[in-house]
Amino acid sequence: MEKIEIRYGRKKLLLIILFCVFWVIVTSYIMFYTEPYSSYMIVKIITVLINGFIVYVACLQTKLLLENAPVITLSQGSIDFNVNGKLSTFLWGEIKSLTIEQVRAGNRGKTDILTIKSDTEEQKVPLAPLEKNVTEIRALISTYWHKPL
Repeated sequence: MEKIEIRYGRKKLLLIILFCVFWVIVTSYIMFYTEPYSSYMIVKIITVLINGFIVYVACLQTKLLLENAPVITLSQGSIDFNVNGKLSTFLWGEIKSLTIEQVRAGNRGKTDILTIKSDTEEQKVPLAPLEKNVTEIRALISTYWHKPL
């Protein structure tokens, strides 16, 4: 079998970037050019700080979009994770536990997490921002790892 790479979903990243740009433009216009808010200096300072953080988030998402690096790489001998620039490799024979579970993510509901454990390392990868859904990822892993998932 060939190597399969699962990347971040380009549409999801682009949607986040567009939302951030829209937010910065709209809030900046409202806070600096509309009558009720333009006279308060503290509101302008808070707006600049919040918008600075949002621009930072948009830049991080743009970097992920442009790099297009695989997050999960499945091969005949191993499974590799690239999360936040940290590469972790697990050989199929070393894996003690591999689960996909739903974890409560604050008030936003539940998110799917892939958890993989070996004797020496544990890695958790959120599956929501990836280009493939949970069912497809589960099927791909099952073709390489011949144990129930």
